[in-house]
Amino acid sequence: MTETTTPKTIEEKVAELLEDQITHPPMPVDSYVIEVENLFNYASQDKDKLVANGLDASLIDELPPAIAFLQDKQSEWMQVFNGKSITLEEWAIASQDGYNLQRELQHVFKFAYRKDAKILTQVNRIADGSGHADMVQDLSDYAVIGKANPEPLNLVKFDLTKLDKADEYSHSLRTLLGKVNGIRKNSDKEEKEMRDRAYTYLKNIVDEIRDFGKYTFWEDEAKMKLYTSEYHRKKREKQETTPEV
Repeated sequence: MTETTTPKTIEEKVAELLEDQITHPPMPVDSYVIEVENLFNYASQDKDKLVANGLDASLIDELPPAIAFLQDKQSEWMQVFNGKSITLEEWAIASQDGYNLQRELQHVFKFAYRKDAKILTQVNRIADGSGHADMVQDLSDYAVIGKANPEPLNLVKFDLTKLDKADEYSHSLRTLLGKVNGIRKNSDKEEKEMRDRAYTYLKNIVDEIRDFGKYTFWEDEAKMKLYTSEYHRKKREKQETTPEV
């Protein structure tokens, strides 16, 4: 009885790549995909000649599914990356409002409670600190003290609704800060690693086909050019023509 071996999926092959083999795309992935799709068309037309010179024919057949796999992993990574960017942008905007309110409350409270030694001690203790987490906590502490002792604030014409705002800011910023800290602790996302693995897997195939293409058509400059990266070629040409300053 003959045993049949189930072919490995691309995901299984990608997972087998060693850590030191993984590389990052040096060019936009969408541009790379277009180049590889063009390469697939050229290699398919030249398949007999390439195979005659030693290229494994299965590599050409592997290009379409490898391209699709990279596109899927790129989309998954960009979804994570864009979400991270939005969260960091939200924090930058919201935290600035929080710091502005913290600064105002510190100024007002130190003046309003200047004649109440007990409360002033609490206010000075709140003011002693720095950093994002401290700012978030300060807003909550100011709101508690202000709502419990509104008379001195009324005397200096302070808008008490800002105490509610401080409380709201404290809660919303605490949640947002948790997300930001999570992002910073997990900078190497699983999705990015899978994107890089998918790119590396495809690149290995592409490099092999391109090498055989340049070897096979070494006497046909126009044909050989089809087996090089247009993106990198134009980049080199631009660097060569850019005058030194």
